[in-house]
Amino acid sequence: MGPKPYKRKEAVGRRPAVWTVRVELPRVSGKREWLTETVYGDERQAKKRQKDMVSEVEKLSEPVRSPRGKGLTLNQLFEVWLDAPKSDGQPRAASSLYQERRRFERHVPEDLAKKRASMVTKQDLRELYTSLGRGSKRPQRAPLSPESVHKVHELLRSMYAEGMEQELVNVNPASTIRRTKPKSGAPNAPSRHDVQILLTHLYKSDYDLFCAAFLTSSVGARRSELLNLHWQDLDKTRGSINLTSGLIRVPHESEPVITDTKTGEGAIKIKLEKHLVRALKEMHDRRLLEASSPFACKGDRYMFPSDIQGTRPMHPDTLTARLKKAQVGISGLKTFITWKDLRAFAATELARLEDGIHIAQAVLRHKSPITTMRYYASVRTTDMQRAAEKLGMLIITPASEDDSEAPWWEVEVDERVPLWVVKEAGTDSKSSTTPARRTGKTS
Repeated sequence: MGPKPYKRKEAVGRRPAVWTVRVELPRVSGKREWLTETVYGDERQAKKRQKDMVSEVEKLSEPVRSPRGKGLTLNQLFEVWLDAPKSDGQPRAASSLYQERRRFERHVPEDLAKKRASMVTKQDLRELYTSLGRGSKRPQRAPLSPESVHKVHELLRSMYAEGMEQELVNVNPASTIRRTKPKSGAPNAPSRHDVQILLTHLYKSDYDLFCAAFLTSSVGARRSELLNLHWQDLDKTRGSINLTSGLIRVPHESEPVITDTKTGEGAIKIKLEKHLVRALKEMHDRRLLEASSPFACKGDRYMFPSDIQGTRPMHPDTLTARLKKAQVGISGLKTFITWKDLRAFAATELARLEDGIHIAQAVLRHKSPITTMRYYASVRTTDMQRAAEKLGMLIITPASEDDSEAPWWEVEVDERVPLWVVKEAGTDSKSSTTPARRTGKTS
């Protein structure tokens, strides 16, 4: 509560006594802070005012309720967040709506979801994250990985941020919780040898799948972008292709959903390698021959469809299973290669070029090169070996005449041989071309 009221001046005639009243505030930075007021009157009035000040301070330490959001539950706040547009002003994609709703309903308990959003405290969220990481027996729940717990935290933090933006809540309890973001594993891309083995096998067994894998490993096309490719996206004269949208399947939706590319960064007129253009032309001719119809490869028909006429798109899971099934029995492959692995292969090979990380970022259509390096571009063992070899050659290579004078502690040696060659015994240091041992002394 605080110390007793302190009388600064006695009452004189009609002038009342002067009191100093102090109440301790909640500690934020670890230091003690006080709320101080001056009260005129007797001791009873001073103590009454101190009691009122204590009540005001206790209200400040509780979550503040906004008049607009009074009675708003956490579940209702989640619905408000779903209806709100993204930071770029665009509505959320159908797949994102499904994934976020599934995450909220599975991992946020019903008692917490029905609680008023303004009454949810930091401790409530900490207990939620701890229970998700440990799992439970009743109800039976497997422990979540740190990555999944972090996604739940980011969802709740974003929900409260939207609520504060719309003045539905005045406090974001998730923003004051320090949650360490789990480290993502290093990207791992298949080797060039493995990709060549896969493409060679697909060339003989499944030509359409060969063209799709060739396209992904060359320009880093996503699976959704492959499924939404039409023949009008291919420019046969210039040898280029457009990747501007994707096709996905959302549970409980009967029809496929057309979306923008994952990052919203589409690309047009991507130049293709001449062998890839020939492969796509060969697939075009084979499709016309098999379908026995000139309309099978019209501009609005799918390039990788589920039917021979090209009118129905392929299901994403079908394309994934088809690639996995095609790799069964291939000698030389240690692990299965996925569509994302082929995209990582394209990023890695592009990043190995001079200034390649920026080229890889542009080809893969990432907004930041950090995403390319963190999730797609891996470091080859051969690159590390070559770098070490190159560094070693720089160490033993003689310095140019334009270099500055050697430091005083270096011994004058013949720079045509490595520094660690031992001087032959019995040779004169002035006439011999063999350098002395680096001991700081010449013999």
